[in-house]
Amino acid sequence: MSGHAMRRRWCTLAMLALLPAAFPTLAAQRTSARSGQAIRAEYAAVLLQSGRYAEAAQEYRTLLTTSPRQPEYRLGLARALAWGGHPRDAERELQA
Repeated sequence: MSGHAMRRRWCTLAMLALLPAAFPTLAAQRTSARSGQAIRAEYAAVLLQSGRYAEAAQEYRTLLTTSPRQPEYRLGLARALAWGGHPRDAERELQA
């Protein structure tokens, strides 16, 4: 490969590396939303483990409004309900 071809290749690679920084994209927004979801899920799990079942259930319900097919959130909600003294509601969540 000639020196000119190598320089062109390096310039192209450098430009590609800089594109994400130059143009914030929808992908970056999605990543931010996902990290927000992960933080909320972790918070809900901490509430659950701390015995704050009603608050944990509310957090899991919020998570389920944006990600209704996430089985971890449904199971977390069912646990919060069952451990909080609402076994029938927990059962309904598991059947949903």
